[in-house]
Amino acid sequence: IQRTEATIVEQRWYFFETGTKQVKPERKRFPVASVPETWKDVLVDPRMRQQTFASGFAEDMVSMGHELPEELFLWMLDEVSVEARDPLRTAYLSTMRESHEQITRLITDDAMRSMFLGLGANPKAQEVEALKSVNKLKCPYPRRNWANLLAIIKFFGQVAKLLDEKSRRYLIFILLKMSLDKMVSENVDIHAAVQETIARLCQYIVDWDDTVSLPFLI
Repeated sequence: IQRTEATIVEQRWYFFETGTKQVKPERKRFPVASVPETWKDVLVDPRMRQQTFASGFAEDMVSMGHELPEELFLWMLDEVSVEARDPLRTAYLSTMRESHEQITRLITDDAMRSMFLGLGANPKAQEVEALKSVNKLKCPYPRRNWANLLAIIKFFGQVAKLLDEKSRRYLIFILLKMSLDKMVSENVDIHAAVQETIARLCQYIVDWDDTVSLPFLI
């Protein structure tokens, strides 16, 4: 007679697409047509553009009040989810961090949903619904690099004060739901970043009575 325990399969819930067949989103083309005349010399040519960001020149210019077009801000918002080069990804995030007004206006829940999809999130994982666990996978995320995810979580913590109220609540919802994926607790850096970012977001919630309930935790 087999022991009952031997037939029990551990259940897990996965926030991200599992396996090796993760579909990478199509990268959007750089919005050349939206580049103002004052930025054309340093942004139109791809090599010059990378140097402009990586050197910190774009960040310095934005910090001095030379705001980049909305189309370029949104392009960077998409790129940080898929850019594999750390220096360039860091430069995009640093430049956006100086764009205070655009952060409040352009980082919406829809924009964040697109970012997490770019990071490989399962589309259903971002919906407000009860969690449905599955049998534990031996290696759910093979050869997955979490550098982009870690950088973006930290970025949201740094700009928590600038986000609008709806975006803060949505992000808290997403991070709490992501935290139920064992990947987070098993990755020390991501776990710490998630905790710190949630704490900063909570600090700036204006009216908790108006916060949407989280039914997946019930």
